[in-house]
Amino acid sequence: MRLVRLGAWVLLVDVGYLGFAFAQAPPAGGGGLAVPSSVDQYTMVLGTLLPLAIAAINREAWAAPLKALAALGVCVIAAGLEVAVKGQFDPKHWGANALTIFFLVVTTYKGFWQPTGIADAVSKRTG
Repeated sequence: MRLVRLGAWVLLVDVGYLGFAFAQAPPAGGGGLAVPSSVDQYTMVLGTLLPLAIAAINREAWAAPLKALAALGVCVIAAGLEVAVKGQFDPKHWGANALTIFFLVVTTYKGFWQPTGIADAVSKRTG
């Protein structure tokens, strides 16, 4: 039960932080939506939601090491796409984001998605 509460708090902090990030003032160069300029905010979103995508990709028949490698691969690819979109594609940013996303994925999976049964439901629906 403690893990479920911890996962709920992690999710609430993530959502609260995102609300704060998007509530920033518009850029000085012109109007429009103030999109967060930090890669960390997108990293947090990816790390929180990526366990559902990983649950959809992993197959029940796969061995545990293969599932772990698939999860790591998804995290590395997601980090690469993220830094490329932000225009910061270099090994330093890619490595830092890959590690951050991987640890967020593991934390949110073990703390929220697995105890609530949501990740297992996604895994069963996708095979």
